[in-house]
Amino acid sequence: MAPDLELLNHEGKAVRLSSLWRDQPLALFFLRHSGCPFCREHVSDIRDDYNKFREAGVEVAVITMGGPEQAAEFRARYELPFVCLSDPKRAAFGAFGLPRGTW
Repeated sequence: MAPDLELLNHEGKAVRLSSLWRDQPLALFFLRHSGCPFCREHVSDIRDDYNKFREAGVEVAVITMGGPEQAAEFRARYELPFVCLSDPKRAAFGAFGLPRGTW
């Protein structure tokens, strides 16, 4: 069972992870840093393939280490059609057993 946490989305609203996977499978992507070139490329690939995820009945969400404002800017800059969640305290990263990324 995946950890069920509450995080703020790119609009600053609280979202419980289980609400995202309640009705369909969820592909949850963790980004170590919104400025990381590898992370930016990865999220662009996910964006470009988003319709394939949806056709397969899968929703997509991204968890960033930034605050809601940074998540909103990142989502807008890369024209992401899916939710971006904010995890500046890295609670989700820790709950899922992911170490903190570094350069």
